[in-house]
Amino acid sequence: MAELIAVLIALLALWLIGYATVRLVAPERSILGPDEIAGLAWFVGCGVCSFALFLFSAAGGTLSQGLVWMLSAVGAATAATARCRSGSNPAADSKAEHLRRSEWLVVALIALLFVCIVIPTVMTSVVSWDAMSQWALTAKIVYYGRTVWARYMVDPALGHSKAGYPMLLQLNQVWADLFIGRYDDRWVQMICPLYYGALLLVFNGACRRHVGRAKALVGTLVVATLYPLRMPGGGATEIMADVPLAGFCFAAAMLGLLSFEQRSLRLWALSAFLIACAAFTKREGAGHVLIYVLVFGLATIAMRRTTVPSALRRWLVAAVIILPLLVGWESYRRCVVPASEAAYYHTPTPAKVRSLLRERAWPVAKSFLFEMIVPPPRSDKSVLFWNGVWILLPLTTLAAWRETTRVPLLCIVLWLLAALGMYAVTYVMTASVTEIGGLIDVTLRRLLIHIVPLTAYVEVRQLGYIFRWKTGLAAADAANDRNRIARH
Repeated sequence: MAELIAVLIALLALWLIGYATVRLVAPERSILGPDEIAGLAWFVGCGVCSFALFLFSAAGGTLSQGLVWMLSAVGAATAATARCRSGSNPAADSKAEHLRRSEWLVVALIALLFVCIVIPTVMTSVVSWDAMSQWALTAKIVYYGRTVWARYMVDPALGHSKAGYPMLLQLNQVWADLFIGRYDDRWVQMICPLYYGALLLVFNGACRRHVGRAKALVGTLVVATLYPLRMPGGGATEIMADVPLAGFCFAAAMLGLLSFEQRSLRLWALSAFLIACAAFTKREGAGHVLIYVLVFGLATIAMRRTTVPSALRRWLVAAVIILPLLVGWESYRRCVVPASEAAYYHTPTPAKVRSLLRERAWPVAKSFLFEMIVPPPRSDKSVLFWNGVWILLPLTTLAAWRETTRVPLLCIVLWLLAALGMYAVTYVMTASVTEIGGLIDVTLRRLLIHIVPLTAYVEVRQLGYIFRWKTGLAAADAANDRNRIARH
């Protein structure tokens, strides 16, 4: 029981530090709802604490229980101060209405799904191979060594093959272990269900701004019931990085769009920090950083209201936040990964690229189609696992083409297409296996987790547009939202 209480205090401290950061950075007049702020607080808190532990340890400091208690005390005091100074939130006030019975039912179902993930997660220790060999093992090494420079991380002779793997989730575990006072791989698994819950909160808040509360709750329920988000060995039921990465990417994208709508550098700064956290969570996160820069770079050019000085300020802020964090991580990674490590990708010579395309292009494309679009029984029910999200996307895109081609939603669509292309190219160029089919079978579903919240968000926006277009409510709802904010 004492260990459970210590873990709960550790997780609360993570959230309070994130809440303090969001409250201090986000403008008071932003339209972030209370659910969005709560979800963002978890993502930001986990990122801030992991980077703090990493940078402190990489600089030669020793990780200790006193350190995490001190950071927690500062975070709690700052959160209390920020809450007292923030006053009322116009968005929260305008949405503080009583839920209907049907909406309460949807909320209850989502809460039940969350509880059904948490309970089995804490009943057992880490069981899947990836969770044990990557995240749990690195967390154990860092905890017992009290530093990221522990011998098993820097000595190639000791053979830890994942020493250069991103460490955000592992340092979340170390944070909780330092509160407990010993290494634990059972109670700390509550971290990943909380990422799942935070993702649902941010998703609901982002959708509600555009389609209303009822439709947003239904969309959130669809995301909550996605089997890949809850599946063993990749979902939120144990220490795995796919759901956290999906959450960081989604939160960064939503704040990025909102920063353009509100012309807010503060929201943009939070967005840049969250995408840096994505690169510190999983290797694929570095690719999403490049996609983020590409997509929002095009958005900066396409936005008519964006002036050259404001664009320069925006990207200067992003560079100041992203580059030091990622350069620091990359410098450390190059120190712990031996130079003789085998290349993971084939050298892209023209002849080799042509050979790989002939050999792998069709198997890779077929695997994507069977996972995302082809209905059962030929696809082994994969389409049902995804609640039909991937089949619905082209249909809603055609039906809401005018909305989809507008800059905000087009940014997310381009993000999805770029991510799918990145993953396909990765499969074609990888040199770690000779038979690509086996690798795709065990990894593709986990890779698609990273972008399925963005896909569901696009579909919710598109369906909301179709419905409003038929009933003529779009202009009235938008005007009401503007009037609520203006009155405050």
